[in-house]
Amino acid sequence: MKQSSPNAFLDRLFFSDHNNGIFSDKTLLQDFEVHDVIILAPVAESLQGIENETDIPWNETITSDFIASHILKCSSGLGYGLYGKTKQFTTINGKTVIIKNDFVYTDKGFSSVRHAKLLYDHLYYSGDINRPPYLIYFLDRPLLKSCFDSCTRIPKSLSVSKSFEKITNFQQIIRLYPLISQKVKQILTNSLKKLRSLEESSVLNLDNIRQIIENTVISVINTFKSSRTSSIKNLLKAEKFSEEDVELLIENYVCDETHDIVFFYLLKINKERDKELMDSIISMEYIDIHQIGLPIINSEIIDRISDAVNCFKQLEKRRIPSERLTVLLKTVQFLVTSTVKITKESQRNKNYNKNMFQDTSNFLKNNLGGDCLIPMLLLVLIRAKLNNLETNLVYITHFSFLNTHRGEESYALSSLEAVLYHILHQRDKLKMISDCNIILWNSIKSGDIDILESIFKKQHPSFNSVFFDEVFFQTTRISYILNDIYCYKDINGDSAIMLGIKTKNISSITFLFNQPQFSSEFLLNDRDIEGSTLLMVAIKLEFKEAIDILLQKLKTCSNQKFFNYLTQKDYSGKTICHYLFYQPYLIYELGPHLSWKSRDKQGQTPLFSLFMMHNHLDYKKIAMDAIEIVQLIENNNLNVDDHFDNNGNSLFHIINDSECLSKLLSCRGNINKRNNDGFTPLICHIKFGRSKLVKIFLNDKRTDISAKDQNGFTAIHFLVQMNLETMNILTEIVNIEERTSYTGSTALHIAVQEKSLDCIKYLVKNRSADINALNYKGDRPVDIAKDQEVVDLLDEFAFFKNSLKKQGKIARVVRILFEDDSSIKFIIKSGFVNENSKNITTVIRTIEDFKFLYKCLVFQYSELWVPSLHIDFLDPCIIPSRPSKSILSAFLNCFDNFLQILLQHSVFSTDELLWEFVTVPQLYTHLTTERSQKKFLDKDKDRQEKLMSVDEINDIDFFFKDTKHNIENMTHAYNHLHKSLCFLESSCLDFQTSYKLLFHFFRIPVFKFLEVNGYLFAIERFIDNLVLKTPSLIVELIQLILLTKNILSDFSNAFEQPHVLVKELMFAHKSFRRSVNIDKNTLWSFNLLTNTKKKMQQTSAKRVFQTTQTLTKQSTKLQNIHINLLTELADFYNTHTQRIKTALWNFANATLQEERYKYDQLQRALLALRSGSNDLASYNTFASDQV
Repeated sequence: MKQSSPNAFLDRLFFSDHNNGIFSDKTLLQDFEVHDVIILAPVAESLQGIENETDIPWNETITSDFIASHILKCSSGLGYGLYGKTKQFTTINGKTVIIKNDFVYTDKGFSSVRHAKLLYDHLYYSGDINRPPYLIYFLDRPLLKSCFDSCTRIPKSLSVSKSFEKITNFQQIIRLYPLISQKVKQILTNSLKKLRSLEESSVLNLDNIRQIIENTVISVINTFKSSRTSSIKNLLKAEKFSEEDVELLIENYVCDETHDIVFFYLLKINKERDKELMDSIISMEYIDIHQIGLPIINSEIIDRISDAVNCFKQLEKRRIPSERLTVLLKTVQFLVTSTVKITKESQRNKNYNKNMFQDTSNFLKNNLGGDCLIPMLLLVLIRAKLNNLETNLVYITHFSFLNTHRGEESYALSSLEAVLYHILHQRDKLKMISDCNIILWNSIKSGDIDILESIFKKQHPSFNSVFFDEVFFQTTRISYILNDIYCYKDINGDSAIMLGIKTKNISSITFLFNQPQFSSEFLLNDRDIEGSTLLMVAIKLEFKEAIDILLQKLKTCSNQKFFNYLTQKDYSGKTICHYLFYQPYLIYELGPHLSWKSRDKQGQTPLFSLFMMHNHLDYKKIAMDAIEIVQLIENNNLNVDDHFDNNGNSLFHIINDSECLSKLLSCRGNINKRNNDGFTPLICHIKFGRSKLVKIFLNDKRTDISAKDQNGFTAIHFLVQMNLETMNILTEIVNIEERTSYTGSTALHIAVQEKSLDCIKYLVKNRSADINALNYKGDRPVDIAKDQEVVDLLDEFAFFKNSLKKQGKIARVVRILFEDDSSIKFIIKSGFVNENSKNITTVIRTIEDFKFLYKCLVFQYSELWVPSLHIDFLDPCIIPSRPSKSILSAFLNCFDNFLQILLQHSVFSTDELLWEFVTVPQLYTHLTTERSQKKFLDKDKDRQEKLMSVDEINDIDFFFKDTKHNIENMTHAYNHLHKSLCFLESSCLDFQTSYKLLFHFFRIPVFKFLEVNGYLFAIERFIDNLVLKTPSLIVELIQLILLTKNILSDFSNAFEQPHVLVKELMFAHKSFRRSVNIDKNTLWSFNLLTNTKKKMQQTSAKRVFQTTQTLTKQSTKLQNIHINLLTELADFYNTHTQRIKTALWNFANATLQEERYKYDQLQRALLALRSGSNDLASYNTFASDQV
């Protein structure tokens, strides 16, 4: 018997002798019947830890008041109302709680308002073998405060503290103060009316618009100041807002509310100038950075301009002037501030309006000369190509009332204005340069060698010194003249030779390579806008001719420069080695000189990238060649763990060829490494349906087939995503009843959730999956089914359960139907099945219907043994918002067992009442009652009557008593066995709880060292494999033992019934003998009272006759009962013996299979632990031993 529980609450309540037994159920629950209480038990995890003040473990501070506050009083006579209704309960110590939906809320008697969630319920057997089970609902946390504060939380709806979200705009402020909001909205409404009237009155101009907006801002500021209360002051003080900050918020709010109409008017006013600016920008879009007269051009300058272009493009997405001004300031800051290079990826993710109040007064320190800003900003505007530049400048300048007076803002705006001026007034010269560039790029694309020769001989037209000295540099004379055309880049950032490679024009490439300007130094440093080198681009485009020319040219450099060039990375972090799948022949040619462990920004190594190319025609050859090269470089010591991406995927996760996998498995590496989603390589290949690879993994002893992902899913729980071949391979090895960690779902549960009919059919038909398996919430697969087709399929499987190979009449209670009015109905399927067809009908019955059937059978067959219903449980809807699933399941089992016993009975199985009950939709009780009464009266007509002697009655009585005694002994034994099995089941659940608590304990930092070399993993696997994997094994045995115990109990009651009849017969025999003796011994005088004597003799004869008839009937009844009970007991003995033997054999066989599975898993865990030291020789030795 159980002596303790890992749950401190249950341990104190049922098992502990703490404080002289004040916590035992004999004291707290002794005044209550089992059916009068509901226990709310906090889960074990919520009772762990140490109290901060006293350092006492929480489970040692549990008091009797704590326990009593979690035990509810209930009454079976209560009316429970509708499903989901809120209900109040009283605890046994006088406190009250309210249960609503899935939550329990404390009420009267508790020191504070708290809540806990109802997780699941369970029928719990205490240490008293004679007591029925208690109904326990498990809570996620205790209901009392005391030392459990750290594991409880108050519902948001019950929280009294008011918290404000961080203020970022004025609209959030006025939303808190409706009176101010009304006044402000009235001011805005009047202003919008004035703005609309401007267009109608033909006085639409910039000054009028600005005056209206400025007056609106001032009016709102004055209104807010005049309405400021102490609460507003406290709010502003808490947010650390100054007066200027508040005014800026108001300005932004007004501009945002009026943006649509104001900006629309500004577009109309500046329409022509905006169009002229856009046309000018488009005409000069091919201007290159080398042609704007910058004194220094390097990679940092190029990156600054690129970052500034990305930043400036955000201008169109901003509504209010201050936000657009912030974008402009950021753009200028990128251009002139000397900072560490900012990558393009980080700039794409940057929030350019992160803080509108940021001080940028120092942004001109340590930067390029101010004269460089104008040409750089010019290039930014050309490349950004934003519409309505003039309108945006006017909007920022005239409607930023508070932001345009400082130096940095004025400088940025004046620079933008200067660039717009030069775009319009120097358009022809800039267009001429752009047109010449177009000629150069087009000639390269088309391969026009004649034009290229003329350009390179006569020099490309350039206005650098003359134009830019006159226009942009009025204070500084720069004598820098650009003569190197090869440095020019097109609009996409490609040089001449890069453009030739990208257009795959071999004639242009050959010509350019023969030009003296294209030196080896230039080739080594030339990159496109993505940071790709010339060789990278040629490889990605599979341009073999260009690759050969480039390699020939690059090999003339020193070895050091050549090797450094091969290891250069583009902006995505990839090297040439990452792109070798485009030209696989380069793996052997360049492979020994490449860095195979370099990582890109996704964390992928070149070997990883090659393995990812699943759709490549030569995937197998590429992967095998890559493995050989890396093995050659690393002296046959390739470690797979060195190659993984940022998602945690290793080469084992992504490989897609069986031969490559077999070769990879001979290398070092953890084949059970989890990625960031917790998927092992085995789970990944199962998800993608790679049956060949799955088979290889399963045949490797190191593979952890029960490894779990972050959701607690093992490989078997991804069965829905597998093809048939993979299903067959996996289910031959893996236990299909494996539970998920957090929900306790089986593969069948998940298949039902995913509505996978094929998977459901495969699991049930091919692998005999348990359709009644319960998850941790007590739900069967059919209980969580939402699709009617899935429900019908599961009902059909339930109907044929244990009868798949049988034919004839079948009936079964398959499911419970729960109505909104809290009524419970049972779905019964019945029909006749043969090899060719099956005819199934469905009826719905209630608990009252089953009780009616039982009463009719007892009345009609009073001389036979009739099985009882055995439904002595609490009403499952005693908590209307959370019906007890364990009691519902018990009801279902009881009624199905009752029905199966009747169907297997030689008499009841042919009774029309039973088949009417399981086949006719509507049950007419009055007609059924009349028919039963008629049968009861008619059955005595054909009975052969026989008078039994006293000796025969004594023999029968002795038989009944002796048999009853034997049955009671068997009942006691089965009762003891049933309780023991229930304790065993509970112990298995306790072991799971202890396992969770142990790992909760191991996660504290002091045990961090256990993670080294996989020790924590090995401990986890060891404990996990000690847990019962298939609880349904023991549950099925418990159900059979319970059924047998109930049948024996019914037999015991049946053998008690003839005892009364025997007493009546013995008394009748004595009365009969006494009457006969009296008649014989009566003395009469001769001829005296002759009439009286005759009359008395007649009376005595009549009495004897009646007594004889009664004796005969009663004897016949007793004899029939004797024969029937003897026959039924013999049948029961034969069938139950075979049934018990079969059940025990099945249980033992299934347990043996499970133990073998556990043994295999422990072997794999030990092997994984040994191979965790990266000792390949150790692994090979151990693996060979296992084989």
